[in-house]
Amino acid sequence: MAKAYIGTSGWNYRHWSNGQFYPKDLKPLDWVQYFAKHFDTVEINNSFYRLPSEAAFQRWRMQVPPHFVFAVKASRFLTHIKRLKDPEEPLGLQGYTSDSRREHVSRHRSFEVPGLQHENPIPMGCVIGPFMMSSGIFGMEPETRKTPPDIESQCKLMFANVRRVMEAAGGSVGDIIKMVVWAKDKTFKEAVNKEWLAMFPDPHSRPARHTMLYNGFAGNVLVQCEIVAVLGEKR
Repeated sequence: MAKAYIGTSGWNYRHWSNGQFYPKDLKPLDWVQYFAKHFDTVEINNSFYRLPSEAAFQRWRMQVPPHFVFAVKASRFLTHIKRLKDPEEPLGLQGYTSDSRREHVSRHRSFEVPGLQHENPIPMGCVIGPFMMSSGIFGMEPETRKTPPDIESQCKLMFANVRRVMEAAGGSVGDIIKMVVWAKDKTFKEAVNKEWLAMFPDPHSRPARHTMLYNGFAGNVLVQCEIVAVLGEKR
């Protein structure tokens, strides 16, 4: 069945910050995170003139929930100058089908973790070179695939599953450089912090972390995370 996504054309509008949409005290860097709490998608318009950097895409991705869709507008070189003829070159310029892009895609290595696999056709994680990014990691018991009802147990299992994911990727939790946590309630931060400190006790050697509220979990899920890691030499 087809699914409709509702959003707007862009989110970076200064006049929205006067209380008309964004709270007046909200920083511009946090606008996309706030936007994603109200809409499921947004059109990226500036790609019509110039494709945003990969770092920008990664930054935006870390600020929105897993289901959020960025609709990237095609380059005007393809749509207005080439008029959709011979699309290989303009698409290559936009970074989608160039030889270097295909070479990178061919080096992707997806992996699964027994008991943690997703119902949808997505891997538990993907590695390219030394870089690893995970899909959503939940507080689920791998043997039974059941999620306990309380936040403390879910956090404990979620961090244990983070360790399982890193081992399956060929690394360790010491390779993690960023964790994004989605929680159903802001009061869950204490439970998250307890397991966070147990896994990363050294304040001088912790990954970056970003925590956001999310109310779209299925079933009794209360929390989930995603991780980004740079794997060590021994893999």
